[in-house]
Amino acid sequence: MNLLDLPTEVLVMIAEALQTAHDINTLARTSRTLYSCINYVLYQSDVQNGNGKALIWAARRNKPATAQKSLQAGVKKLKKMASPAPDALVKGRPRSHDAVVIGRRC
Repeated sequence: MNLLDLPTEVLVMIAEALQTAHDINTLARTSRTLYSCINYVLYQSDVQNGNGKALIWAARRNKPATAQKSLQAGVKKLKKMASPAPDALVKGRPRSHDAVVIGRRC
């Protein structure tokens, strides 16, 4: 049986059972179909376990689509981190990353 023959619900359950964001991302990247089915699980995992790292990453690299997915997954407040990473949302502005900082599309 092909993995892609499984119902979407089962694929999501498999993704949710994985222990790390890296594992979820690796599974999602195995095919376009899997990516479209389980990529949101990766963002939900980041919200629950990663302190909103995807949003910070998006701000640093001017990736509005990634920022939007992170916000849709439920990032509301960034937890304190050891590094000054949350400042990326502010520091993004001088680097011309306005689309991420103020939430508009490029």
